[in-house]
Amino acid sequence: MKEKQQRPYLLLLSLPALLGMIALVISTLKGPGIGGDATIYIKSAENLLKGIGLGLVGPYGEFRLLPYFPPFFSLVLAFFGVLGFNLVGTAQWLNILLFGGIIWMMAFLTYRSTRSLWVAVLAASSAAVSPVLIPVYSWAMSEPLSIFLGFAGLWFVLPEPDEPKKDWKWIAGGLVTGLSFLTRYSSAAFLAAWALLILLRSEGTFLKRFINAVKFGAAGFIPMLAWMVFDLTHTSTVGSRSLESGIVERLTSFWPALEKVILFWFVPESWISDPPYPLILNHILAVGFCVIFIAGLILLIRKAASFSKESLRGAYDLTLAMGGFTLLYCLVVFGVYLFTYPPITIGSRMFSPVHIAVIWAVGLLLGLFMQQFKEKPFARWFPVVLVLLAGWYGMRSVRIVGQNYELGLGYNSLAWQSSDTMEAVREFPEDTLIVTNEETAILFLTGRSSLAFQEIFQDHPVKDFNRYGDGALPLDDAQEAFRQDGAALVLFDSVFEQFEGIYGEQTPQRVENLTQGLEKAYQGADGAIYYYPEP
Repeated sequence: MKEKQQRPYLLLLSLPALLGMIALVISTLKGPGIGGDATIYIKSAENLLKGIGLGLVGPYGEFRLLPYFPPFFSLVLAFFGVLGFNLVGTAQWLNILLFGGIIWMMAFLTYRSTRSLWVAVLAASSAAVSPVLIPVYSWAMSEPLSIFLGFAGLWFVLPEPDEPKKDWKWIAGGLVTGLSFLTRYSSAAFLAAWALLILLRSEGTFLKRFINAVKFGAAGFIPMLAWMVFDLTHTSTVGSRSLESGIVERLTSFWPALEKVILFWFVPESWISDPPYPLILNHILAVGFCVIFIAGLILLIRKAASFSKESLRGAYDLTLAMGGFTLLYCLVVFGVYLFTYPPITIGSRMFSPVHIAVIWAVGLLLGLFMQQFKEKPFARWFPVVLVLLAGWYGMRSVRIVGQNYELGLGYNSLAWQSSDTMEAVREFPEDTLIVTNEETAILFLTGRSSLAFQEIFQDHPVKDFNRYGDGALPLDDAQEAFRQDGAALVLFDSVFEQFEGIYGEQTPQRVENLTQGLEKAYQGADGAIYYYPEP
């Protein structure tokens, strides 16, 4: 009888997940978004299936182990490739299923801990129609897998109703969370947050809690340790980033970048720099949110005694987990941004795990305060916050989903799929060396490796505006190949946008000087092909 009574609740809790999955199906109808990172993941998996190895093959036939990224997403793609599935389609449907999975997890765990059906459904619905999450899950990237595995660790860490914690669950939870770390380096915050939760909130003496936290953390580090050993033995390095000594500029640029991330959680992107209200309100909104969120967590901790009674303990622990994870994740990203080169991008995609945790925490806090103040008339209005959030997010996401459906995403977009310059590249003889400012686009759309047009990766302008092939940059062998080996320079019009951050108003002049005197072999609607003139 009890099982039959629960079925309607389970159905309602599943509706937000279904809504989110439908939105993603429409958003990716022309295929998932494919960009530079996605191309590296997919091509690395393809090369593993071919027996070449988990990495990329360069224009001279040289092999390079998977650069920059941990390997688990590519390994998962390769696993489905062994079963005969298309890798791009696998990435698309994997993201759709993972989106449904994390939304359902949010709904179910929120309901289990708060016993408020409406809070659980509304919080999960806010995530399902989030204009932050739908774009993230529409691209063939590693975030969806790392997010799901990271939060899945909670199933092993949180106390279960009427059931003692089994010792093996600390190990299993650590391994699951560790696979999130093996998918994205920033997911180390999941391991740290859940280990801290075990130390502070699990049952038993301090020594027992400490041992359990160590078990969890050690098990979670095993997958990454195995990869580090493999990486070191094959490349003598881990990852592809170096330590950065100049940190003053990073310190001053971190908050403005993070502020844009936070503002996009509340307002459309066009309102961030040009709002229909005084710009100062955006700064107040970003700072105010941080203050209110931290104040809510402090209030939560101060009321630990009342929230720790059996009926509310689950909600308290889960809210504490979300708050702790949010703070630890921000610290991890800040540290990486501050001390490594090239710098990571501070954007909505990077902070998508925090976005989920914040929505989750807001729902849980409202559920807790509804219980705390249930005798007060104003308590019944708490869910209205989530109704307004879900409604506002839904309005914004309808436009995003419609645009993705109409135009496509990344290299699956109509613009790239119909590129006449890319069609000209496909007609090159097989032995033609290619230099380009769109390496991964050519790799994904034609299967050909190319040499990088290095100037777009500089953080400062070149001193002399030489034509291409006559200049010299550190570690730049592409200009020599262009000048001496007959390589083709395939310069897409995106070079203007790529140069904008380096040259500003001088960008048109730099592009003009770059190609002046070169032999133009082809002019397309979105780019051109050049050769170095013969002497």
